[in-house]
Amino acid sequence: MMKSFINCFTGSIVHILNDSSIHESDLILLGGGYLLRSGLDEYGLPEITFPVQRCGEAALEKLGVSYKNISLAPAIDFDEVKMLCKRNNGVIAWTNSAHLNYSSLYSMNLGYLHSIVISDVENGMVKVFDPLVVDIPPYATHGEMSLAQATLALSDVVKTDTYNLMGKLLVIHPCKRIEFSCELKQQNMRQLSELFFQNDECLLSIDKYIALNQSLYKSADSAMKKTISRRLFDHVQVLYIIPILNMLLSKSDSLKIKNHLTEEIRQWQTVAMMALKNSKILSDRVFDKIIITLENCSQFRKQYWESIRNESVSNWC
Repeated sequence: MMKSFINCFTGSIVHILNDSSIHESDLILLGGGYLLRSGLDEYGLPEITFPVQRCGEAALEKLGVSYKNISLAPAIDFDEVKMLCKRNNGVIAWTNSAHLNYSSLYSMNLGYLHSIVISDVENGMVKVFDPLVVDIPPYATHGEMSLAQATLALSDVVKTDTYNLMGKLLVIHPCKRIEFSCELKQQNMRQLSELFFQNDECLLSIDKYIALNQSLYKSADSAMKKTISRRLFDHVQVLYIIPILNMLLSKSDSLKIKNHLTEEIRQWQTVAMMALKNSKILSDRVFDKIIITLENCSQFRKQYWESIRNESVSNWC
């Protein structure tokens, strides 16, 4: 198994760019993905994430890489898809994960919006690269689907009032080697620290996430409480929080910030372990402890960005 990316869309972009000087952490930095937001996912469950499509496209714009969204309507022409793949090192597509049959994990869960790279169409099969199969641990993989199965994955719209990403391909045009200087990275970190405190959506994201979980959990039956707890575990441990914090930790040479992030990650790991436990053996006492620890995590996030704003970020590179 290949090591996964932390997000399917930014991971797909890195795969397409195929430039050893550009890492997923760079795209997330340039696109503002380190500033988390909270809300409800496609199924009305609390989530904490970042606007992944805008993050990826904003990063491409800052890097000076041109891209274009191409509609798949009124019908999917796989000959055209094949041509686009040949010209552009593949194309990125949003899919309904329930139809991605190259991994049995997808059919075991509700379908959700998921980004993959279509690398070729050959002999009636669509060849793909999937940057994030959500397992424990997550992994990346190559796979293939029949034309009929790929059509389902590309056209069976995930039922949601929030997202409308399906029905198009993202084509990233070939470019020369990208230069992304330490100075530009430092400048973007400073900008993010300021934006965090200027935008309540970012500043209060964990507080809002806490409130959403509390409200839904209070009125939920036992099965839904287990689902809420499992989704909390997924968002913290597998999908976003801890992977992003580990990414920030790896990029810092400041001992003060490293120590802060190490303790913050420990707090989030405690949340994840309690949430996983609560998803199996329900306990209101455990859920109350989850909320208390999440409140601590909220303070840690605010203190982190305060530290970035107040001290030199020349260590980021």
